[in-house]
Amino acid sequence: MQKLRDKLLNKDILAEISSIFDLPNQVICNEADRLAIVLSDKNSAEMFEAYIGGFFYSLGGHGKAYEAVETWLHEVFTPLAHMFCDPTDMAEAEEDMLAV
Repeated sequence: MQKLRDKLLNKDILAEISSIFDLPNQVICNEADRLAIVLSDKNSAEMFEAYIGGFFYSLGGHGKAYEAVETWLHEVFTPLAHMFCDPTDMAEAEEDMLAV
């Protein structure tokens, strides 16, 4: 399970998810800074992490917010888990993902 987690939560994957949601282009800044942000996987990955935190706090930051964020993250990461995981291990991986 640790290998799957490492594959899903690495900088490159989080940066790609950030790009899918177009987060780097939504930052309010000058064009030179935007280019630096868009070209940096580290910055893009951190934007996705910040987006998760913002989503959580926008829902109240406690109680049902945990469930909503967990449901959304499950929808985001399950297709990726299927790509990275051996099908024979997928049932165990899904159980582990739900336990997080």
